[in-house]
Amino acid sequence: MNEVSEPKTVQERVQETAETETTALARAKLETDLESIATSVWTVVQPQQGQSMALLAVLRLLERLHQEIRDGLFQESLPENRQALYALLRDIEQQGGWPYIHRMKLQAFLTSFLSEVVELAEASTETLTEAADRTPQSEPESEAADSQAVTSEQSP
Repeated sequence: MNEVSEPKTVQERVQETAETETTALARAKLETDLESIATSVWTVVQPQQGQSMALLAVLRLLERLHQEIRDGLFQESLPENRQALYALLRDIEQQGGWPYIHRMKLQAFLTSFLSEVVELAEASTETLTEAADRTPQSEPESEAADSQAVTSEQSP
């Protein structure tokens, strides 16, 4: 048999509306806070462009924060009933999946590093070639004449 639910009282509807508005305000504040965090992170990392050790320190901090939030606050806030768990899983699926901090694999890092080394070597070779092209070339005949003059000067 289908159960017929009783109509909600005015007080219940007012409370639901207040909860919905509170949730909307909390979401808006969260979005503002998240944007502020992102702006702060970019403010820190942009001046460090090209400084791999500094950027690595920022990445390590972000990874540590991710782990602390996941293992602490998030684990504690997991739903205790099926409906809430379903809603959470549906949200994860709709919003782009599980948040994951991807670690660069050592092989990918080395490949990237190697390509940079090759580019630097090619640039150095080009610079050396250009410098050699600008150096005046001495004629072989004059070198031979110079060596003969030095040899004759040294003879008694």
